[in-house]
Amino acid sequence: MNVSPRLEFLKYRTPADLENYAMAPGGSIYGTSSNSAASAFLRARNRSKTKGLFCVGGSAHPGGGLPLVGISAEIVANCIGKA
Repeated sequence: MNVSPRLEFLKYRTPADLENYAMAPGGSIYGTSSNSAASAFLRARNRSKTKGLFCVGGSAHPGGGLPLVGISAEIVANCIGKA
């Protein structure tokens, strides 16, 4: 599915942006470390405070790594529902 024609807004993020937005030290694509039981609660939520804006990826819940990013996408897909 080519989504490019449907884009209304596109923003590139730098590692500094990722560090500030997702509390990702040094702009790490995996967000905060997973060294403690509390680390999962420090990640960005999938549903943002902005209506209709959702977060997916290594810095969002449930975390980094391809399987978890896939789960993150599934969570958001379930939040959005059928188009």
